Amino acid sequence: MPNVKEGFHYTPIEITKELIKDIDFIDGETCLETCRGDGAFYDILPDNIVKDWCEIDMGRDFFEHTTPTDISIANPPYRKDTGDITQGYKGRINILIPWMNHQFSITNKECWYLLNGKCWSSMTPIRLNKWKVLGWNVCFMRILNIKKWYGRYYWICFSKTKPSIISF
Repeated sequence: MPNVKEGFHYTPIEITKELIKDIDFIDGETCLETCRGDGAFYDILPDNIVKDWCEIDMGRDFFEHTTPTDISIANPPYRKDTGDITQGYKGRINILIPWMNHQFSITNKECWYLLNGKCWSSMTPIRLNKWKVLGWNVCFMRILNIKKWYGRYYWICFSKTKPSIISF
């Protein structure tokens, strides 16, 4: 698959090779790559874990996935085309928050996200507190400059087992 398809940006492998090092995988854990794309994360996951993936273009819709997992990873799509130009901007709606809510609902330990600045800005204190009440803490953040995309990105981990690194 090409790196850019109809507004979707697949994660460059040189980036995922660095990011994956931030995750502490334990033998036998399950890990779900929520939007496989061209496999830049999935293909380099370690062999000591049980791997699974979703990718709507390959017939595996993340929103239909209900199997619990220990760790989940996402460079999620930020918008969804509705086909109805009266909805959102030119028929596109933001699906990041519904995506994260679903990911939290099926993950037991850690949710990892690669987000752009606009998406990180949508992490309001109200949302972060709602997730904290559900047991999810922002426990890690790495800031990246990915010039082949749109600049600044954030590699963020929400954890049910580690303390928060931010106050709000």
